[in-house]
Amino acid sequence: KEAKLAKAALGGTLANEKEQDPLEVDDVLDYEEGRGSSIIKIKLLGANRLPKSDKDTSNVYLYLKVIGHRQDEKEFRSSVVEENGYCPEWDEAFEFTLEQKEFDLLCLKVFDKGIVQDTIVGQAAI
Repeated sequence: KEAKLAKAALGGTLANEKEQDPLEVDDVLDYEEGRGSSIIKIKLLGANRLPKSDKDTSNVYLYLKVIGHRQDEKEFRSSVVEENGYCPEWDEAFEFTLEQKEFDLLCLKVFDKGIVQDTIVGQAAI
């Protein structure tokens, strides 16, 4: 039984809530199709031209959430990139299994970590 391997560059962009400028996301999504379930591998490289925050420096992280089929709902969070909120680089990987991928949506949100509350910087859905 052969598993198909497909590589697709994510065509998503992060939309700044305040200014509707598209922001580029450098991510790659791999998946392997098996019997009814799919293994999803996300390589998080970084983001470009994120909007500046009100603070002098930004400490950003990426929050990923799979929504859709109840069985597939998952949440992940990257590490915090300290003092590089404009073009952060993560170089992290996430891997998970989806049972009903045709009903699922991957939501990506970049947050600026605050002392009291985190602020959303941009978001995309794939």
